[in-house]
Amino acid sequence: MNIAIIYGGKSVEHEISVITALGAYEALKDKYEISLLYFNKSNELFLLEEPIFINNKKPIKISLINGGYMCKKHKKRLDMAILCTHGGAMEGGGLQGLLELYNICYTGSDHITSSILIDKIFTKEILKNNDIPVVEYTYSKNVINYSMPCIVKPSRLGSSIGIKVCYDNLEKSIIEGLEFDERVLIEKYLKEFKEYNIAVLSGDEVVLSNIEEVYKSDDILSYDDKYKSKSDKRIIPAIIDEKIENEIKEIALKSTKILNIKGIARFDFLYDGKLYLNEINSIPGSLAYYLFDISYLDLLENLMKIALLDFQRKAKRKTHFDIDLLDIRGAKK
Repeated sequence: MNIAIIYGGKSVEHEISVITALGAYEALKDKYEISLLYFNKSNELFLLEEPIFINNKKPIKISLINGGYMCKKHKKRLDMAILCTHGGAMEGGGLQGLLELYNICYTGSDHITSSILIDKIFTKEILKNNDIPVVEYTYSKNVINYSMPCIVKPSRLGSSIGIKVCYDNLEKSIIEGLEFDERVLIEKYLKEFKEYNIAVLSGDEVVLSNIEEVYKSDDILSYDDKYKSKSDKRIIPAIIDEKIENEIKEIALKSTKILNIKGIARFDFLYDGKLYLNEINSIPGSLAYYLFDISYLDLLENLMKIALLDFQRKAKRKTHFDIDLLDIRGAKK
């Protein structure tokens, strides 16, 4: 198979995307022919020889074409694109829609589901309306005042970027959040809680990962907690009451079905005596491989099988209607 790993892009999570791509490349490089397709921070697309952009002396600028990509030297057909992109349009439906237009098979959820999951407000509205427990919330265009303290989050950012605990001056916190996005989510502050994560591998069947418990160093699980801390802040599998474990699994399965999630997604839960689904990551960092009891290579191959089967099914669907409306209009004239 000719496989592309796609990563980078115009996103505050650009560097995290590079790390995810590097892990996927190391897992696949000895078995598959890999093309490294890197979007820089201006969304220019390059073909690289190594996953880290700065190590490539002469990156080749390329363009996507039907079924693959091209540069001045050659065209390349792709059997599969593994998306290692995080944040913004790179995760939130833009890139997925582009690949669909160019008839390129890719991993993960389609552009519709991806655009919903990147938006915390959209996701919470859907979950709430399907009786899935979420933390009490409102959002920037509806809020006049809100009980303090509260959590203020840009609606379409990940990795805890731009999130803060607001103890006073809500208006200032909202303005700061709007520097990242056009809407912000305001949530009830939970003083004492535990955080649990679970991932799914969703195709014709849904495989659940282990549950992990993650620890925060402050009021929230910060960017530094997730990516910079050298201490072990995870317990896998989590030491957890069986009732809570079953509830986490039931909610993850129900949400996967409702939102039509494909491939790998990670579900983040909060628990303070009651369980809440906090958010869903459609392309989790390092594709959440550490939560599964299989190798990274096996996980990626399962992810590709799901994507290929879905791509083949879509190719069989009708894309035209037999009546030629333009001919009818011409006949009337």
